[in-house]
Amino acid sequence: MTTQNPTPALAFVPLTEQDKEYNEVKFTRLLIANIITQAVVDLKNDKQYERQNTQNHKDKDRESALHFIRSREYEAMCDALGWPACQIRRVALK
Repeated sequence: MTTQNPTPALAFVPLTEQDKEYNEVKFTRLLIANIITQAVVDLKNDKQYERQNTQNHKDKDRESALHFIRSREYEAMCDALGWPACQIRRVALK
């Protein structure tokens, strides 16, 4: 008696070019949104850490986020998402 491999419940269905493009756009939008969100979180982080190494990382993250949020790239990313760049910047820098 030979055993056969069971057929998977969901067979592989190749994506159309339109599906691939949609997935790439969706991924890019999520990536950009997370970059901007993380910059805001880094700027709003006002914790003081006991360990000097952790404090240095926090300070470096804040410096990088500040540089990013003042850049033309930030403006372009917000434009691509349809987000209000000035309002986000204002909230992040308060």
